[in-house]
Amino acid sequence: MCPVPRGRRDAGRTTLPLHAVKEPVLLGDDLDAEGRISAAGTERVATAVRRTLCAAGRFEVDHFCAFVTAAIRDAPNREDVLDRVEAVAGIRPQFLTGVQEARLTYLAVRHWYGWRAGTLLMLDIGGGSMEVVLGRDLEPVFAASLPLGAGRLTREFLTDDPPTAGERRELRRHVRDCLAQVRDRLHWEDRPRRVIGSSKTFKQLARLGGAPPQRKGPFVSRTLTGPMWRRRSNCSADCAPPNAPVCAESPCRVRARSWPARSWPRPP
Repeated sequence: MCPVPRGRRDAGRTTLPLHAVKEPVLLGDDLDAEGRISAAGTERVATAVRRTLCAAGRFEVDHFCAFVTAAIRDAPNREDVLDRVEAVAGIRPQFLTGVQEARLTYLAVRHWYGWRAGTLLMLDIGGGSMEVVLGRDLEPVFAASLPLGAGRLTREFLTDDPPTAGERRELRRHVRDCLAQVRDRLHWEDRPRRVIGSSKTFKQLARLGGAPPQRKGPFVSRTLTGPMWRRRSNCSADCAPPNAPVCAESPCRVRARSWPARSWPRPP
C-alpha cells in the first residue's frame, strides 16, 4: 500500500511507501491441477483484502485500487473468488492482462531510474507469470508475459523435495524453450544499458548472493551476477551448458505486444 500525499504528485518525484501491509495467503497451496482456487484459499484472500482496507482507513487513504495478479486472474473460478472478496471486503478487485501488468511495471522502473537511464530491460518473476519488457522511452517497445512464475513452475515441475536431477533438467529445458521465443525478438533491439529485476524473487536471489538486506533501504545498490550466483548455488553436474539446444515445438504460450518505435535496428 503506497498512498501519495496530496500536493506531492509532482512529475519526477520518487514515490515511497507510507506504510506496508503484508497478508500471506499462500494461494499456491490451494490450487488444484487446473489452477482452481479452493474455498479455504478464497477465504484467505477475502480476509487479506478486508484487513488491508482497514489499515488503509487508519492512514486516511482516499483512493484505493485493488488488483489481482496471475494466480487469481488465470483461475477457472476467478469470478467466484472475486464475488467472495466483494461480499467480505466491500470492494471488487480488478485484474490486468499479463502485458498490461508488464507495461505498468516498466513505467515504475523507468520512473525510478529516470528518463536518461537509456534502454532498459525489465524482468519481473511473480508467482504465476514472468514479464519481460524492453524500452528506451516512456512506452516500451516490447512487452511479453510468460507462464514462468516461480510458484507455477514449482507446482508443475518440482514435485519432489528436494527436486530430482531429472525434474531440474526438465524445468531448465522448459524455461529455455519459453525464453527462446522472446530472445529472438529482443535481438532486433538495442542492447540495454541496464537489466532490472523488479520482483521479490530477484531480491531473494540477490540476497542469497550477498546483496544488502531489505532493512538497508531502497537506495542501496543490489546486484546479481551469474558467477556470484553459481558460487553460492548447489548446482549438480547435470546442469546443461548455456548453449544447450532448445526443442523446436514449444508448449509455452507467450502473450506479447510490440509498440512502434522511431527506429528499429536490424540484425546484420
